[in-house]
Amino acid sequence: MTALPNRRAPPATALISAAVVGVILVDEIDNVDSTLLLRGLAGILLISLLVAVRRWLATPNGRLAFGLAAATAIAGATFHVPVWTIFDGAAAMIPAAVLLITTSLVRPAFTSCGLDRYLAATITRVPAKLRSCGVDTFATVTGLAAGFGSIAMLGSALGNRAAPSSAAANASMRGLSMSMLLGPSIASVAVIRTTLPPIPWVTSIVTALPLVAASLAFNAMLTPTIQVRADTKAGRRLPSHLLAVVMLAGVPVLAIAGSSLGMLGATESITVACLVTGLALSYLHSRRGTTAVLDRHICEGWRRSQPEIALFIASGAITSLLRDPTIATLLQPVAALVPNGPLGVVWLVVIVPALCVVGLHPMPLFAMLAPLVPAQHLGLNGVGLYQIWIVTVGIGLLLSPASILNSVTSSAFGLEPSQVGMRRNLVYAVLIAVFAVIVVPAINPA
Repeated sequence: MTALPNRRAPPATALISAAVVGVILVDEIDNVDSTLLLRGLAGILLISLLVAVRRWLATPNGRLAFGLAAATAIAGATFHVPVWTIFDGAAAMIPAAVLLITTSLVRPAFTSCGLDRYLAATITRVPAKLRSCGVDTFATVTGLAAGFGSIAMLGSALGNRAAPSSAAANASMRGLSMSMLLGPSIASVAVIRTTLPPIPWVTSIVTALPLVAASLAFNAMLTPTIQVRADTKAGRRLPSHLLAVVMLAGVPVLAIAGSSLGMLGATESITVACLVTGLALSYLHSRRGTTAVLDRHICEGWRRSQPEIALFIASGAITSLLRDPTIATLLQPVAALVPNGPLGVVWLVVIVPALCVVGLHPMPLFAMLAPLVPAQHLGLNGVGLYQIWIVTVGIGLLLSPASILNSVTSSAFGLEPSQVGMRRNLVYAVLIAVFAVIVVPAINPA
């Protein structure tokens, strides 16, 4: 983790808590006030990004975000699209940005309780033939709690204990990509949920279970047996706070309760659950200066997430631009290139990941295609469209060398980039794509 300069960190814990409250209020209050509040939050975020522009512009995703934003601004000015239309599209990505930063609290809180060593000890006790399923399942469950932090946690638990370590790394990646079907485990899911028409969260989970089961089966079939060296320090001891295990499992439960009882959206519910869990575990396991440590973790998460946040904001802006009636009319011939019905589903799950292989991030592709390809065009209902996009973006993240999933995994497990990503996940991607093309339209017809 990058060391910060030796100076007092900003009150990041208070700021991110205020941002979460702001996101909840946007979800709860009426349209006029929520629009004004969202614009205010977006203005603060954009100013913060501009202050750090030289840092995130030095990254590939940062440069892609800048290019998309510039192209959107030029097209908007050329076709006289109202500025607020584009700005509101960018502002709609605020919940995804807040979720991305909030998850930076969770992984350090769990690790400080010794949960990573406990996971390693638990996986050691899983029979060897089922161990890849164990790693996959842990990545899915912890992904809902910690997002990309789940990869860091499993890398800490297994990186120097598992053999072959590349097998454990790729199983973890596949588990996290499948956790996307169950909820906003990573911010890309929040972007998709924000962009597409609203869908019932519980319904999307239930109808996604066949995909999750197929993913577990394909992963078990393709992953070699993982040997895990026992950690003598961990043994069979539970984490120093047993509550860590309970709260790890409780994050999705708390999130679904927030969605069902508090009438929050899926993204907002996961964000609140991550904030509550991270703060509760940190202060229960507190030593002197807990708030200062939390501030540093959040600042590091903010610095690390800036290129992706910029990319999300640019994607939201271009989606809003493409939905303008004038632009949408001009792009009708482009939309007609996507076939109707099942062939259109095949087109999406093949073309988008294929473009990701050459180095593109899947989110700009989603932002440009989502306004042009409604559910009815593919013969799907709203849940089916969402699941096809989740599978498509998940495959893109697995295969794209530009995705943060590949960079986080190779770093967490101490591997070369060639040991994760396309070469190790292509067969899995093909299998899950074929399964999705067959099953999703059958379960979710228009």
